[in-house]
Order: sequence, then structure tokens, then C-alpha cells
Amino acid sequence: SLYNFCEAATAYTKLEPEKAEPLLKKLFIKNTGSRLFELDVRSGVLPGLMILHPEDEELHRWIKRLLGNRANYHAIRGALRAVAEAKLQKARDWAYYHLYSDYNSLMGGHYIIKILAREAMEALGENPPEFDDTDEYASRLAKESVEKLLDGFNHPEKYYPRHICKKIVDNNIQNKEAIAAVGAYLEDVLFYSSDEEEYLEIWDGLKALSIQGAAAAETCSNLMNLEFIHGRYITDIIYVMRTLEGEAQIREWICSATTEELVKELAEPRPRFIPWLDLLAAHLFFTESEEAHEAIEAALLGRYRNSSDGGWSDEEPTIIRLPLVYGAMGRHEAVDKIKSELEQKGGSFYTLQCHLDNGKENSVPEKVPAIKDNVSVKFLNDIKGEHYNGPVYSLEILLKGNTVFFTCVVDNLYFQSLVEDERLESHGEVKCDTEEKAVQMAESMAKEAMLLNYKEVK
Repeated sequence: SLYNFCEAATAYTKLEPEKAEPLLKKLFIKNTGSRLFELDVRSGVLPGLMILHPEDEELHRWIKRLLGNRANYHAIRGALRAVAEAKLQKARDWAYYHLYSDYNSLMGGHYIIKILAREAMEALGENPPEFDDTDEYASRLAKESVEKLLDGFNHPEKYYPRHICKKIVDNNIQNKEAIAAVGAYLEDVLFYSSDEEEYLEIWDGLKALSIQGAAAAETCSNLMNLEFIHGRYITDIIYVMRTLEGEAQIREWICSATTEELVKELAEPRPRFIPWLDLLAAHLFFTESEEAHEAIEAALLGRYRNSSDGGWSDEEPTIIRLPLVYGAMGRHEAVDKIKSELEQKGGSFYTLQCHLDNGKENSVPEKVPAIKDNVSVKFLNDIKGEHYNGPVYSLEILLKGNTVFFTCVVDNLYFQSLVEDERLESHGEVKCDTEEKAVQMAESMAKEAMLLNYKEVK
């Protein structure tokens, strides 16, 4: 086992340091072609190397990275042993977390990690308290004050962070302090998530952010940009961001924006627009300018950068629809580049490849329904396909004189029970200078919807 390997390497270092050092260094840098196996090997030899080189900054970085794991991956054990052997004071906070982690708390491996974490703290001269389960779910704490509830994140020896997030949702706590506290918690959980084998328990935290509305967009965006975040969580976060603001309000902005503004937001989106790149791309598509098409390509490449299968990659709109817009341009270079990069990463990317292939088959809508005054036109999009029980998007357009009214609905949005009644609904309107321009605006919205695979309901 990894633990036995770790102890053997440590003992060998103590007995024969001159012989052990070249072997441990060779193992530490060995390229096996398996990222997770390499983490295991590095973990196993870290204690020995730290005995030999306690001030080595690169070794310190690897200890921090391994102890940043939040799913109790067994490679944590070697890092904890390294902290104990080297009495590495700077790793105190990195090791402290593992005293009280509740992830997989019934597993034997988790129990060993807790023992090693305590030994590491004792080696650093501390005797931390045992977990106080008097109010572990923060039920009583939540009744005291919002300030004390949020401070509970700073006391893992008393409260489980996930349950603090649940209390934020249950009590509908909406303020900047809650956003900052939950954001810091999720950053800690997700920072090294690319090293995780298991799916992390992040949904209580994401729900606590989702109830904050548009004010949480920047925090969500910051999480997406963490250095070692796993691609599956990027998709999850973008999907959550799509619930922060009504679709109709985004469509209102799109209708009033200049081509220059749209190009800028598509190529380098601010947090508000990150989850709506499909709508921006569809609108820009019909400008038929090279600048717009370059921005669409940049959006596609950006969206698929660091993405992966898993999570909600089978129904998050931007990852499905951006290939549709790009494919209708009749260009495939970006898609081929993305697929080549996915193949180089190895592993399974079947879902992403299906989205990319579907985009290649898309084309410009040939016929748009006639838009008549006071007659609504409705479009539906079963985003996973009509044979799957997934979200159904609808757009209803109603022209009245020089004003275009529209209703945007998402039904069957099961999405981690994040949305009440599994439904999102928003309403918008755009007032034009003339009735003729209003007709053009309504027809443009209809074409854009059809480009994104919406079908008219007759």
C-alpha cells in the first residue's frame, strides 16, 4: 500500500541517507504517464526527502498541494508524514484541516488520515481539541446571528462548513459577507480539485451562492479561474451562474448593445455574461463581420479550455450551443484544435466530442416564421434531445406596435434542486423607434433562437 511504501522510504532515508537520496529523487520526478499515480509516488517519498532537505521550497509546494486535497485521497498520508518528520511549521494550516474533515468520515482511510494529522500537529508542538459535536450542524449557531453563523467557517473543530452553507440557504441570508465567506470556503475546496478522483461535495456551497443572485457572479468567476480546478467544476459553476439573473434581462441588454460591445463581451466576458455566451454568439453571428466571427471562435476556444466530461456537461447551455453557432459559420478549425487537445489529455471526453460534432452539422436557418402584430410566436429547445428527460427552454415573442415583448422559460430544470419548482421564468421588452424596426428585432430574435436549435411550436 502507499502507506507501507511511505514508511519504507522514510525508514530507508534514516538508515542509509546517502543511498536513499538519489533513489527518492529519481522516483519523485519519474514520469509514469499516470498523473494520479505520480501523485501517489511523490507522496510516498516526500517524508524521506523532507528529512534530507527540510528547507526545499519545491517540496513545500508539493506538500501544500497534496494537503489541499479535500476528498481524503490517500496521498494525503505521505504529506502529513512529511510535515511530522520535518516539523514543518509553515504547513501547520495545511495539515490542520485534516483533523476535522467530514468527507467520507466512515471510511477507514479517513480515520488513518485523522490520526496522521494529529501526529503532525503534535510534532509541531500543538495539542488541538477533539471535534466538538455539540452543534456540529450549526443549528443553534444559526439562531444566534448571521455574523456568528458566518464566523462558524473559522471553527472547523465545532461546525461542518457544508451545514453552515445549508443554514445560509435555509435562512435566505443574502449579503456581501455571506458571499465572501462561502466564496472562501469553495475556493479552499476547489483549488486543487484537478488532483481529486472523487466528485467533491460542493453543492451546498454553490446553493448558498446561487441565492445571492447577480451579486455572486464575480465570486463564481473567480472560482472558475483557480489554478488547479477540475474542468467538471467549471461547467457546474457556469450552470449555476445562469440562475443568478433572468435570461430576459440578458436579452434586453443584447438588443441594446453595439456590435463592438458584444464582440468585447464575447471574447473577454465580464462575470455577468460568462453563462450567456451562447446568446451573445447567436446575435453576433448574423452581423456577418469577420470581427464577430473571430469573437465567436475565441468564445468557443475559451469555453472548452480546461473543460471535461462529467458534472453537468451534458446539459449546460454554453458548452452545447457555442459549437452550434461556430458550426453554422462553416468553419471547423477551432473544433479540430479542441478535439486534438482533448485527445492529448487522455481519458474520456465523449460528451464534449458529441457537442463538437453536433455543431459541425448545424446550418443557418433557411426560413423564419412570419412575425405579426399581436400574434405570439413560441419556440422550444429540448437541450439534451427530445428523447431525454432534460431541461426544456422556451422563448415566446410577441410584437405590439413598436415594442417587442418576450418570455423566457426553462422547465424540468432538476439541476441539484437548485431552482424552486424546477423552473426559471423571466420577462422582457424592447421598445424600438418604429414598428418596422420592431419587426426586424423580433425576426432577429427568432433567427437567433433557431440557430441555437430552438423549434417553432405550431
